[in-house]
Amino acid sequence: VIMSDSEDEHEFKDDSSEDVPMSSLRNGGSADDTTPSKRRRSQVNYAEDDNDDEEFEADNGNDDDQDNDEGEDDDDDDDDEDDVPLSALASPSPKKKKKTPSKETNGIDAAPAKKKAATKKKAASSAASVSSATKSTSNSTTDYKSASAALYGSDCEKGLLIQRLLCRWWYAMEWPDPAVIPAQPPKHYDPLDGFPGVYVCTEGEDVGAIKDFRDKGTCPNFINMAKKSSEELQTLLIKALKEQQRQLIEAEGTGTETQKELDNLIKWANKIKPSAADKAAEKVLKAAKLSL
Repeated sequence: VIMSDSEDEHEFKDDSSEDVPMSSLRNGGSADDTTPSKRRRSQVNYAEDDNDDEEFEADNGNDDDQDNDEGEDDDDDDDDEDDVPLSALASPSPKKKKKTPSKETNGIDAAPAKKKAATKKKAASSAASVSSATKSTSNSTTDYKSASAALYGSDCEKGLLIQRLLCRWWYAMEWPDPAVIPAQPPKHYDPLDGFPGVYVCTEGEDVGAIKDFRDKGTCPNFINMAKKSSEELQTLLIKALKEQQRQLIEAEGTGTETQKELDNLIKWANKIKPSAADKAAEKVLKAAKLSL
């Protein structure tokens, strides 16, 4: 219950009049003329409660206004719908134009395919350039620092004969010559295993010294082979290939991959024309300004 300020004051006045001593009434004093020592009851302030009530009423008023505005908006929407002509309702709505799927939305992306084709074309061109560069390098004469590099690098037939003979020479020739090997090793020397005609010192002051009795002039190396004619090289190579093939069949039987490779090499060696191979080798060395 909200009490007005007048009623509160009246009630407090009545209470205060009852607290006045009788002596002051006899002397004609009024109920309000109390001594300072007597403390009046403090008044209750209801101003805050009044303000809260006013704010509550204001909020309710705002809510009502919002409800009224929404109602008006609904009415406006209804009016807009009523304004639509009947001809627009009777005629069917135009069909939307169907979009044709593009290449990207059709599940087929043409860009990667083009990119892939461009990549393949680029790779092919780069491979061709590398191949041409390699070919030009092999044909170049200024890059050869030795006769072996010139004959091997140019892929001339004599160079191939030498190269393929040196990796199997022991099937076609015997070196060193047993006649040049001492019957007994020198004093304080022992034979070096795997190198007939070579001895190593094992006693005395020359421990570790090597003595080589092999003939360097007949050694199967590039220089000695290059000095031979292509005809002699061809004969030695075919001999070595056939002997290697014979030992292969004896050890592993026929039909092996190595046997097929040896057959192809024998056919290649038989087709070589020695005179033409020699002329080609001389031309390569001359162009490279090299000699044996």
